[in-house]
Order: sequence, then C-alpha cells, then structure tokens
Amino acid sequence: MISASPVSTPLPPRNGGKVTLIAEGRVNPGQVSGDGNAVVFGEFDPSVGESVFRWEEGDVVKLNQDGFSSFQVRCNHDASVATFHRYSVEDAFDKTGNWDIARWENGNIEVIAGTVEDEMSPSIDSSGDTIVYDREISETKTAVIGRWHKGETETLTDGKATDLFAEVSGNGERVVWRRNLNQVFLRDQNQVNKPIATFGDKTAGLTIDHEGNKILYAARDEDGDQNLYLTDIKTHQTIEVSAVKGMSEYDGQISGDGSTVVFTGLDRRKEKADMNVYVWRNGKTEQLTWDDGGINTKATVSDDGNAVSWYWINREDTNHRKVLLWEKGV
Repeated sequence: MISASPVSTPLPPRNGGKVTLIAEGRVNPGQVSGDGNAVVFGEFDPSVGESVFRWEEGDVVKLNQDGFSSFQVRCNHDASVATFHRYSVEDAFDKTGNWDIARWENGNIEVIAGTVEDEMSPSIDSSGDTIVYDREISETKTAVIGRWHKGETETLTDGKATDLFAEVSGNGERVVWRRNLNQVFLRDQNQVNKPIATFGDKTAGLTIDHEGNKILYAARDEDGDQNLYLTDIKTHQTIEVSAVKGMSEYDGQISGDGSTVVFTGLDRRKEKADMNVYVWRNGKTEQLTWDDGGINTKATVSDDGNAVSWYWINREDTNHRKVLLWEKGV
C-alpha cells in the first residue's frame, strides 16, 4: 500500500538537505519534476497490475484512473503533464494486449501512440508538448523512434536498425537515442539525424540537458568497467564524470542546467558489493546514500540540481521498496 509523506518519524537530514519519504510498498522508480516540487512514480498491485501516481507537496493523485495498467511514468517541468506506458486492454493479465504510450493532463488520458506493436520508453520535454518513444517492428526485429508533438505523430528513423531509449531535450528541439549497441544518434533542431562520437563500448542510459548540448551516458572501458561520460555536442569534448576502478557507474541523469549529474554506483571493491546514489556537481562527487539494508538506485534530478529522487529496495524483501526525495538546504 502506498504511504505518502509526511511520515510519522522524520527522516534524518543528509548532505545538508532534507529527505522525504514519497511512497513505500510495492512501488516502482520515480522521477522528480524539473521544478523539484513533485515526484511521479508507480506501484504494483497483484489484483490490478501497475498504476502511476503524482506526489506534490504531500498530496498523492492516481493518474491512470481509467483502470488500464500503466507504468514507467515521466513528467514535464512542473508535473502538470505526464506520460507513461499503458496496456491496450483493461485486463492486465490478458496476453493479447500490447503497450501503448499515453499522455495525462488535467485528469484526462490520451493514447498518443497505439499501434499493434509495443511502444515503450517515453520521454517528455519541459512544456509537455513533445514526447518521444520507441516502437518495435516485430517483422524485422528492429525498432524505430517516434515523436508526438501537439497532436501530430511522426517516425524519426527508418527501421533498418534497432533504435531505442530516446530522450528529448527539455526545450523539445533535440532527441538522442541508442542505435544497436554501440552508436548514439542525434536528431537536431534542423530535423537531421546524425551520429555522435562517444567513448567506450556498449553505450547505455542516455540523457540530455535542457538545451540539448550535453549528453550523459554509461559505457564500458577497455577493462570492462562501466563508467559515466559527459559529451558536449557543441565543443565535441568528453569528460569522465565517474570512472572508479572496481565500481560500475550507470543509470545517470543530468540536470536541465547541465551542472549536476546523479547516478548509481555498484561498488565491487568491497567483500559484499553495495549499490548507492552519487551526486556530481561541477567536477566534484559526493555520496548521497549508504548501505542501510537496501539497494539505492534509479536517481533523478531537478533542473537546478537541488532536488534528487531515488529508489530503495530492501535486500531481504524485494517487495518492500521506497521512493525518496532529497532537497538541498531545506
């Protein structure tokens, strides 16, 4: 069952900020809004399937009131608009259905991509006017990138490759995605698709800043360690955000202003590996979570870097999970 803050026992301050419990139970990863005032997240109920919610200053609203199973929710700058996967039939256990992309605004749900194929991995810009996603092509076993903008839908790629995990910049002008396993492509403001040179092997976890100038991603180095890299599209320069030997860094997110990166670090240097959330700001990294009997992962960050949400999973009982929010200087 969802438990929303305020909680009975205040959580201790951490790294000069306030920690709030957003939800607890069989919940799924959340995303903090760009303005830092809201968090969207999911919950699994065995009787009805997946549902999505918005927490805003202590109030929780269920977004998929239509009863269709929905998950992997993302929101715009102020969480007034959200997008998520939505199962095409009301019975979540009916295997004849497939996954569509839905858009929520003012309590109304619109299916913006609903073919017979699975549409997945939605990303939304700050205004809520642009949503990108991937759509599988079962016949060729490939995938294409789709884009919805103010009611109009278009396909950005030709289906000859496997294009997945698209991310749209906050201003809605640029889109990045992964092609096959090692390539990164950009759709620029002139509607041209072009490859972007990246470091490492097996690129994953792309995100992009508000202006569409900086791309964050994880990739493996020559020793097989997974590191985080930040590439500036304008200058063609790449820096290592984190590349600690014996640690895998992944699931990175970049703030809208490009100053802050949050990520998961799996530290294999210890006898018992642990997983925690780290924050990189202007070249300096600090650890936000510690081994507290759970796994800490799936962090997201507000546009100014002053709010971070993350996901906690109990090591002994994986059905016991939390969505938490850290706010700087509160």
